[in-house]
Amino acid sequence: MLFLSSLSLGEYIFAIIVSLICIGMFIFLVLISIERILISLFDIIDEIYYFFTGKQILFRYRIFYKKLSPSNKQALWNFSTYYRKLPLELQRTFEHRVATFCKTKQFIGREDFLIDSEKKICIASVAIKLTFGYRRFNYDHFRKIIVYPDAYYSPRTDEYHLGEASLGGYIALSWKSFIEGEDIPDDNRNLGLHEFAHALYINEIVGNENHIFNNWIAKWKLGMNKLKPVVEKMEIFREYAFTNEMEFFAVAVEHFLKPRKNFKRNCQMHLRLCLNY
Repeated sequence: MLFLSSLSLGEYIFAIIVSLICIGMFIFLVLISIERILISLFDIIDEIYYFFTGKQILFRYRIFYKKLSPSNKQALWNFSTYYRKLPLELQRTFEHRVATFCKTKQFIGREDFLIDSEKKICIASVAIKLTFGYRRFNYDHFRKIIVYPDAYYSPRTDEYHLGEASLGGYIALSWKSFIEGEDIPDDNRNLGLHEFAHALYINEIVGNENHIFNNWIAKWKLGMNKLKPVVEKMEIFREYAFTNEMEFFAVAVEHFLKPRKNFKRNCQMHLRLCLNY
């Protein structure tokens, strides 16, 4: 009390402000710790629930949400039909995940291609659309997103590519083909979905991040040999889908999230993918 009484009014107000800031920071750190504990707890509960039921408990809520700037939020709204159709509550979660993706990935433009924040938002929105049904959503194995203006030459294969997802931890995209995949609504081709489907599959190969997806993809592999003749007979998938199981899965995702009507109406695979997404 003697110490406080010796302070001037200005010093007293300053001490109160500093104390309130310290208390606020302490509360903030405590809440972050609680959020991380809760997320870890739900991961454990989800794994146990999935083990016994084969289903996951979908829980997308958080204490703190990352936010997009007004211009980036508008870019997301303009680009993503999926985002626009979500309820407001889930739009906030989608924005958080898009912001997290943009913050944790290194975007690299090649051949003098400039990557601005709007392009990052567009790429992130496609990535998050594919994993929005999971709590673990961020493709942790992949740190770099490399973007070319158009098809690019790969010395590794001595061929030109439109995109690739590499075990080395990067995803490469042709921007022209990426945008065409979003602009053309009914051709069952979407480069972004295709490459991020590969990324999910690679996470399963390296044993990373998403145990529930990994368990599901193991079941997918078991049923794939039965599904292939059905799909081939229906002549829905392009021939490239039958190159290997990874391409088959990626093309199936394209058809599921960018479907023609006959894929929904006739294909057993649509039901199998519905069980996952």
